[in-house]
Amino acid sequence: MAAGNTVLGVEELSKDFQRLEAAAAAKIMRSAAGYAFTPVLSNIKANAPVSEKAHTTRRDRIVTPGFLKRNLVKKTKVSRDKSRAFVSIFPKPEAFYGFVFVPGGITRFGKGSPNDFATRGFEAAEGQAIQRFSEKMKIEIEKAAAK
Repeated sequence: MAAGNTVLGVEELSKDFQRLEAAAAAKIMRSAAGYAFTPVLSNIKANAPVSEKAHTTRRDRIVTPGFLKRNLVKKTKVSRDKSRAFVSIFPKPEAFYGFVFVPGGITRFGKGSPNDFATRGFEAAEGQAIQRFSEKMKIEIEKAAAK
């Protein structure tokens, strides 16, 4: 987490959140986490490397430049005990190679430094993600408490 990011009204929201049923709380967390990571996904897609020409995938499909950007997805999950929400951003299976790019080409043995487009995308939107998460949590908790 970035230093200096604070969420106002956490204590009041926390009390309301703890009063909710586990299933309702999990749904709220999952929704808020997915909403919060939308700008992170956008930034990662914007920073993703793009080839200069069409290439073939492992299934011998010819794809145009930007295939990795089009195949990055976001998935949210909730833990079995419904106490935590997780967000994963990853390429679809056919574009698996996307996170092993290095500046001089692809390497299998760890030589070279990895292209940190995902790290840069996350760091650029980290504060915005925290703010969006807290806003969405507040809205959803108030909506659930009103029921």
